[in-house]
This record gives sequence, structure tokens and C-alpha cells, in this order.
Amino acid sequence: MIKQRHNGQLVSHGTFLTGMIIALALAFVLVSCEPEPDIVVVPDDLNAPGAIPAGTYTVYHYQQNVSGSHENGDYTLITADTDTDKVLDVVSSPASLANEYAGFTLKSMMVNGTVISLFYDRNTITYTFNTGSQGTFSDGTTSKSVSGLYGTTFTIPFGVSSGSHCFVRWISVDGTETLDTDEFGSENVSWNAYYVSSGDTPANFVLVPAGTFMMGREGTTDAIPHSVTLTSSYYMCVHEVTAGEYFGENCTLGETFDDNPDGTEADRAVYNLSWYDAIVYCNKRSSAEGLTPCYSINGETDPSVWITAAGGSVPSVFNESWNAVVCDWEANGYRLPTEAEWERAARAGNDSVSSYVYSGTEDSSALSTYAWYSELGVSRVQPVRQKSPNAFGLYDMSGNVWELCWDWYALYTGDSEINPKGSALTGQRIVRGGCYNQPASSASVNDRIKEYPFRRGADGSGNHFGLRVVRNVQ
Repeated sequence: MIKQRHNGQLVSHGTFLTGMIIALALAFVLVSCEPEPDIVVVPDDLNAPGAIPAGTYTVYHYQQNVSGSHENGDYTLITADTDTDKVLDVVSSPASLANEYAGFTLKSMMVNGTVISLFYDRNTITYTFNTGSQGTFSDGTTSKSVSGLYGTTFTIPFGVSSGSHCFVRWISVDGTETLDTDEFGSENVSWNAYYVSSGDTPANFVLVPAGTFMMGREGTTDAIPHSVTLTSSYYMCVHEVTAGEYFGENCTLGETFDDNPDGTEADRAVYNLSWYDAIVYCNKRSSAEGLTPCYSINGETDPSVWITAAGGSVPSVFNESWNAVVCDWEANGYRLPTEAEWERAARAGNDSVSSYVYSGTEDSSALSTYAWYSELGVSRVQPVRQKSPNAFGLYDMSGNVWELCWDWYALYTGDSEINPKGSALTGQRIVRGGCYNQPASSASVNDRIKEYPFRRGADGSGNHFGLRVVRNVQ
């Protein structure tokens, strides 16, 4: 006979089975003498008027977790909604005790003595995307639908082509909402494609299309590859801000050249700017052209007020007020690109993260066609638009001058992001794109450096900071 050890005793299978049968029989007798077990109400019984006896109860409400299911009981208690003295004078239905939670439906209930637990499951939500008569998806269809539980994520469809019209973003049928997240909301929604005419693009700008792309580079610690989605298209200037444009807005800080042997001085990229200088320029140019400025400090959009409050000049040291500048992301004026907007534009559809990628090419031997960098032996900042543009029609995204971005510097986490705008204040702002006096590797679209917002490019760093402006599509 086969034997095994049980509770430290060596017993035969026969002895063990006999003991188990006796124990089960005893358990049956004990259970039959105990009070009735918990009352479990299944979904079909939620409106039964006599499901809950009259009495005083403590009522708990539980919501299904995003990753949970009704079957595995993965729920979170909504502590704030607990009712510790709920009096029921008459027999009641579970539905009469339920709270209204957007995106949730009461699915089950459990009564354990004087404790009532109500369980709410996430609703299945459907989003429908319609291109309308002006466009189609890449597969030729004009409509797509996606479904999932409230609060879960989905893949936003892009790839809308429309002939003479350009896709900008998804808006709700009633025009009150813009899709700016990849999480299902609490209600079904039909989204319509919003377009602008290609002829509406401002002069010297291109429309950078909304979409999902890969950002970063493998093998780095501060640029871990991850997926980024920009839900709205935006306008970006095809060239870096020139000396002529910058000083034409009465911006006095920055560098130009004393000598101008070939008459191209005004067409060179302005350089040796600080981040503070850049936001002054953006607002001055916006106001001069009748646009709504994007930046405000202490509620004021006029840079002359900022400068007066800072002691009469753009700060050359850290300034708490200037660091707390607020961007109006809905305004139609000029602003710096976010780091994600910059890399999306520089990549121009190239999603490679395995090596150095330059704006216009992955082939380092072809880089001189697209960029100015130190290996070419140039000794000064160059006029803009002398090299070939990338696939989006943007010049000098690699090389010439470093370009200031909106974001505070931080390491990437590797998590996917929607419309990222950087971290909270970390002390230094992001700068991108490389420079004429820096090696080719710095011209990679996934190379990142950082600088203090008050520091002007050549202040001991050997870098030359300029800028490129973007505008929102209204």
C-alpha cells in the first residue's frame, strides 16, 4: 500500500481517505447548524423588490479596476461613499441602493449579515471615427469603430488622406470636444475628422501631421525609446528664426555678425539666445502680427511688463516668475515646440530607434546634404535653407544652431505618452538638433542636451542656441 506523510504522521492512502470522509461529514453537520450563508444577488435579481430584508446596514460600493474583471473580483472600494447607518424600513432591491457612477453599471451585490456590498462593472464604450466626404482612411474606408471598457486605452486611428484638405484632429459630432486622450470616456462618442485647406498654411510653415511615432534611441539612459501620440496637427516654420526676423521684433539680445561679406546676414539663424529670450520673441512677434500670445507670466502676456518686473532686462540668472511661465496651448500665436513636437517634425516619418537618425537620412555619409556640423569645417552659423529639407519640408532640423524647446529636462520613463509637454521644473530646458560647431552625432534627431533657461548659448558652453517656432491649427 502506498503511504504519504500527513501532519507529521505517516499514513496509508486508505487511512488518509477514511479520515477525509469523516471530516467532510462532520463539516456538513456543522454547516447545516450555522446561520444561512451570504445572500449573493446576481445581475438578473438587481431589481427584485424583496432581495434585501428590512434593517440597518453598512453599505459599501466597489468599482471594477481598469485591468480587472467581474469574474476575478478585482475591485476597489470607494471609501468616501460608504454609508454606515443605512436604514431600510421595507424590503428593498439592490438597485434602490446603487449610486450613479459615470462609466459604471451595478452588476452584483452581496449581503453578509448587516453588511451590503455593491459591485459596479465598467461599461463597454464604443468610439466611431468618421472621415466624412473629404477624406478616407488608408484602407479606403470612411469610418472605423473601436470598443473597450471605460478607462481602458485604445489606438487612435490616423492615416486620413483628403486631397486638398489636411487632417488636423478628431472632434465630437457636436463640436464641443476634441479627442486628446487614448482612454475611453464614460459615454459612446462619434468623432468627425476636422480638416483645413492646404492653402491655409501660413507662409514659410508646413503642417506637421498628427499621429503616433517612436521617440528616443536604444542604448541610451536619458532617451529610452517609447511611443508618443500627438493628437493634433500643428504648423512649424520651415526654417530657424533668422537674425532679420529676430531683431525685426525689437529683440535686442542674441548674436549677429559684424562683418557681412556676402550680404546674407539677415538670413542667418539668430544664435546665442537664452530660453528666456526665446519666449520674449514669441510673444512680441505674436502681438505684432495680431495673434494671441501663448505665454504669460503672472497673468500678463506683454514681455515689456515681464522685463520691467525683472529689473529692466531679461533675467541672466534664475527667475522664479519666469520659470513659472504659463503656456496657453489653445492660443494661435507663436511658441516653442514641445520636445515631442520637435522630434516628430525632425523624424518626418522615420520611426527607427536602433541607431543615430538624422533629419532627412539615416545614412551618415549623406548627412552633409541635410545639415551643417563640425566635420564640414564651417566656422560660423549659416544662412537658413541652404541644405535639403526633410520629408516634411523642414530645413536644418539637424545642425546649424541648437533649437530651444518648451520642456524642462527629465529622463524618459519608457512609458507611452499622449501629447507630452515635459516634466515639472527641473532646472534646465531641453535643446535639440545639433550645431554647426558640434559633431555629426549631435545632429541626430534623438540626441538631447539641456541648458539653464537664463543661459545664452555661447556663455562658456561652446553651443549656440537659436529657435524655431510653431503655431496651433485653429
